[in-house]
Amino acid sequence: MSMTRRIALTAFALLVTGCQAPDGGTRPAMREATQATAQPVAGESVPRLCGALGATSDLQITLMFGMTRPEGGVVTDADWRGFLRDVITPRFPAGLTVQNGLGQWQDRETGRIGTEPSRLVWVVTEETPDLGNKITAIRDAYKKTFHQQAVGLTVTRGCSSF
Repeated sequence: MSMTRRIALTAFALLVTGCQAPDGGTRPAMREATQATAQPVAGESVPRLCGALGATSDLQITLMFGMTRPEGGVVTDADWRGFLRDVITPRFPAGLTVQNGLGQWQDRETGRIGTEPSRLVWVVTEETPDLGNKITAIRDAYKKTFHQQAVGLTVTRGCSSF
């Protein structure tokens, strides 16, 4: 299993297990935190709060890219900048954020802890009919170009104002 796939699976597992108990409900500590933070602010519902702040409904997308090639070597900064310029930016020209990261996972067979440099791309966008195609094109292009097994993805509903 490639390091990129391990990062994606680890991130997905952390997201899922941190939010859901085995019975499908939230864990007690998470339930208490959720109840505490999900309460309306000053009596306002979240949609009302978003409206009062001038925020609009959106999707918040995080793409997770491993920077180590399976055959050895790394995706260079120049390679990454070219991919960002030629593949990601044309699909999300309104803006995005790139963060450097260090992914970590545990090998299922050996138990060894591994790490890999990574890039997280965060996009806040409205939901459009072609959004799935844009995301799929980016993920497929990265996997093909840099011989990766996976590109991690999370999508969250929210609201934002810029």
